[in-house]
Amino acid sequence: MGTTSVGASIGASLWQTETVPHAAIERADQALYRSKANGKHQITLDETLIA
Repeated sequence: MGTTSVGASIGASLWQTETVPHAAIERADQALYRSKANGKHQITLDETLIA
């Protein structure tokens, strides 16, 4: 039997009720791609959460 390895990259953002939901999804998606670009297996927060 062979071995299997599973990894994960996560991008996160917050949704505030006064904004449209898809904006938070787009920001989380951008954060996810930054995680992948930085070597995968990371959690990256939307830049608006850091400031």
